[in-house]
Amino acid sequence: MTSLQEASQTQRTPAGPSPAGVRDARRTAVRVFRPQRSLPAAVAAVSVAVVGGMAVAVTTAGAGGTPSPLTGIDGSLSRVSSTPWEAPEAMVLSAVAAAVGLTLVLTALLPGTGGHLALRTDDRDTVAGLTRRGLRDILAVEARGVDGVGSVRVRGGSRTVRIEVRTHIREAGWLGERVEAVVRRRVEDLRPLRAPRVVVRLREEA
Repeated sequence: MTSLQEASQTQRTPAGPSPAGVRDARRTAVRVFRPQRSLPAAVAAVSVAVVGGMAVAVTTAGAGGTPSPLTGIDGSLSRVSSTPWEAPEAMVLSAVAAAVGLTLVLTALLPGTGGHLALRTDDRDTVAGLTRRGLRDILAVEARGVDGVGSVRVRGGSRTVRIEVRTHIREAGWLGERVEAVVRRRVEDLRPLRAPRVVVRLREEA
């Protein structure tokens, strides 16, 4: 092969995406389809606002020498300040506060279940996702296309997909395996960043 033919062959062969580009594309997709922590954020914001507002009101009233604007707050503060740490009520309140704080921290750190299934594009400027309902509809169509399947019910989402198959065929354990293979192949064709687990349950109808 001459150098001219080699150059022509190189021009005709498209360059695939670089490993760095693929990693950037995956990071972008994960960031775009990351589930929002709206509920924990709302709980934390409301708690901080309430406690901060009460503290400002009590501090302002105490500095001006006027009674506290919150009914019974002075007596409550006095009881709290005079209660020893080893008292049962103090330990219970401390445990509750620690449990709530730990729950909020873990909720913020642990990955949640997003509303979309992120798909691979290998392009940092292009992101694609599939809704849970869209994923269930696609897999239901694939399962119904298997011979011997009567009805199909798909539940779950981006992490685990549970497929309930009903059939009139007796001793049809092989049918469940075939449906699982077809569904798994369809999931692979979608090219998700993280493939959901597929669980097939077969029920024989009379």
